[in-house]
Amino acid sequence: MTRQPSSHTADERDTRRAMRNARYLAEFSGIASRAVVTAARIDDRIAGTIESGEVGWHQLDERRFFDAE
Repeated sequence: MTRQPSSHTADERDTRRAMRNARYLAEFSGIASRAVVTAARIDDRIAGTIESGEVGWHQLDERRFFDAE
């Protein structure tokens, strides 16, 4: 199984990267896209961006975040 990188706490860097990548996907493929971050928690500094809907957030189960396979 391939693991995709996720942060325990999503921050401004994660948010900027998600927005950039969604913009690239839309621009170069013509496919509508939306910026989304996955993390157990969000940094307070990006809460407004998430609440506004500019970036989506998929919350990871913190209890399972560090479980090994």
